Amino acid sequence: MKERLQSGLDKAKVTEGLKIEFLRPGPGERIEVVFKDKEQADKARKHTRWATEQMPGTRVRGEEWFPIKCDMVAKQAVMDSEVGDGKTLKKDVCQNFAKDNARDKHDLTAMKVHWLSRVDLNKKVGSLVIWLKSKVATDHLLQSGTAIFGATGVYCSK
Repeated sequence: MKERLQSGLDKAKVTEGLKIEFLRPGPGERIEVVFKDKEQADKARKHTRWATEQMPGTRVRGEEWFPIKCDMVAKQAVMDSEVGDGKTLKKDVCQNFAKDNARDKHDLTAMKVHWLSRVDLNKKVGSLVIWLKSKVATDHLLQSGTAIFGATGVYCSK
């Protein structure tokens, strides 16, 4: 199987030069393909034809993100006031989160955010889940118990 997948990598110009180090069995029928470094793994994840053409039906798992729940988030810090529907978040919530929480040299890149609370225009705070790129940063925020959105602090939990 390793040779078959490596052959798929070697055939395509875009993945030429990537090297599979080894395969690791996962739960059920899953197999983890391990590359030399993160850059190679990211490139292989971005260009998936090397796997799907060699083994039809294959799916390549995306990058792993790490969620944290944030409670008591001030709506004015994250909600899009132009839409005013009580559920649409600002487009720059993830970028602002990384800037607002930049401390202790952790990569606080936020990849996705989702509002959890029900729509209630009278409430000024609510809960959301935010997925971070780094497990170390997620663990740091969970240990500290707080994060910042704009000028307001929130409680963090799993």
